[in-house]
Amino acid sequence: MGLDPRLHALRDGAELVDGKTWQVAAPIANVHRAPDASSMQLTQALMGERVTVFEVRGGWAWVKLARDGYVGFVELSSITEALSDPTHRVSVPQTFFYSGPSIKTQPV
Repeated sequence: MGLDPRLHALRDGAELVDGKTWQVAAPIANVHRAPDASSMQLTQALMGERVTVFEVRGGWAWVKLARDGYVGFVELSSITEALSDPTHRVSVPQTFFYSGPSIKTQPV
């Protein structure tokens, strides 16, 4: 039984050399099975997450996510080599905005 390619940076049965640490710069970076936006989406990475970049080619980067270990392709425009430490943590990425101080008022 082979290793899961979603979790191991493998090509042609051989493990790759160490990559370089980059960071997600877009609010959400979709991780795809192939370097094509129409290919299967495996997971998503959030802004600030660290990734190991193994290869950059044709506007795509082959990466491994630091947080959950998934391996796949992200658009190069969604990541950066410039690393920064997070200053805030979003606990609720989306919520309703009400017109008054009660949740029974109409959402705006």
